[in-house]
Order: sequence, then C-alpha cells, then structure tokens
Amino acid sequence: MRMLSNEGFSKSRADAPAVAGFSLVEVCLAILVVAIGLLAVFGLFPMGLRASEDASASTRTALFAQTIFNGIRANSTIITNFSDWNTANLTANVASNLVADGTLQPPLAFPTVSGSQEVQTYVRYVLTMNTETNGFAPTLVRLDVSAGGSGPFVHEVFYTELYYQGMGTQ
Repeated sequence: MRMLSNEGFSKSRADAPAVAGFSLVEVCLAILVVAIGLLAVFGLFPMGLRASEDASASTRTALFAQTIFNGIRANSTIITNFSDWNTANLTANVASNLVADGTLQPPLAFPTVSGSQEVQTYVRYVLTMNTETNGFAPTLVRLDVSAGGSGPFVHEVFYTELYYQGMGTQ
C-alpha cells in the first residue's frame, strides 16, 4: 500500500491554523469609541464646576441674609418705644455701612470661611423695610442679594417679618 504525503504540495491559507488577534480596523474603531466617550465625560467638567460655583455663591448669599436678618431681629427685640421703631434703629450695628434705603448698594465685604481660611466675599444688596406700620401689622423686610465669584452673579431674594413687641407706648 502506498501512503500519500504532503510533499510537493503547498499549504493553502484555508488550511493554516487561525491566528488570534485584532485587525487594524477593529483597533481603530475601538480607539474612536473610547475617544468619543472621553470627550463626553470631559465635556461635563465645566458644567460641574459652574454648578459648584453657583452653589457656593448661593450659600454665601443665604449666609449674608441670615446674618442681616438675625441682626435686625435682635435689634427689634430691644426697642421698647414704638417711636424708635424705624429703619435706622433696626439696622444699627448689624453690619458696617449697612444701608436700608431700597437702592442697590456698592459691593460690601462679607467674611466667609473657605476650608480653614477666612475669605472676603463681596455681595451687592438692596434692603427694603416698611416701618410705617401701626404697631400691629408686621414690618416687612426684603433683602435682594447678589454674590458671585469669577462667574456671573447669583441673585436671590429673602423676606422676613418683624413685629413690634416693645412694652412702651405706641
């Protein structure tokens, strides 16, 4: 019996063992998909930074309003005579150069804490009070505050009511 041998025959590509790996087209497509994903993720960073700055400015305006309102409330509790119930007495010693005439004021330095350091924040505000009450109606206090860092200013409006509680004459 005669045996057949492969001598003299060249192996065809179909008979060759399969080689594991990626083609150049597959590698290029994978790099393209990863690059598009990274661009989308990096595009979110500016929006996140802006949202963080807006939240920080909003916190500063709320802190400023809380400080002003607490000072005005404290002053309202020590007024014993209704004839002293006026804007000047209600805002006395609340903040340096605090003006309550209903006009936009120049930036006011307001200390805030950032990390472990005290930082000066500048806020613009309009403080309006209606002290022309009969002693029984509330005094309405409105505080429009604008604060911002490097970006646009955040504008917020705060309200509170005060009641004359003095024991003196009305």
